[in-house]
Amino acid sequence: MAAAWARLDAWRRTLPADAAEPFRGPASDDDLRALEAGLGVALPEAWRASLRLHDGQDAGRTEPFAGETLLSARQILAQWSIWRDLVVRGDLADCEGEPEPGIRSDWYNLKWIPLTHNGSGDHLCVDLDPDEGGRIGQVIRVWHDSPERELVAEGVGEWLARGVPG
Repeated sequence: MAAAWARLDAWRRTLPADAAEPFRGPASDDDLRALEAGLGVALPEAWRASLRLHDGQDAGRTEPFAGETLLSARQILAQWSIWRDLVVRGDLADCEGEPEPGIRSDWYNLKWIPLTHNGSGDHLCVDLDPDEGGRIGQVIRVWHDSPERELVAEGVGEWLARGVPG
């Protein structure tokens, strides 16, 4: 994780001096505790380490992640809560995903924790409940209006490293 962020920070230093800061500072211990309490799960340690370095990005900031905003601890909980409410109300009961191997066939699983948001209801999620053949912490694509569920990376560190331009 540290290596991925070192590369991203090196990229950040190549930006013009007057460019907006692409990443937030570190998440507070209180925000991390509130996130895990709200989710009812412990985050993978590598993801916690990432949030301790940079607490995502400000809403709407998508560079360098190709149209995706890296969520802060508070944004993660807010986005997950929207999905949780849909699941609890039964709005997704008749929906089934079309996953790649290693991903459950749910439309949404409460152990898919949003990592990014594209502003249109779609996310990259950290999968804490993979199907057989998957691995805890894998990064998957979850569309709000399409059943495809795609494996994007083996973990948050791998995905972050791909965000480095050039």
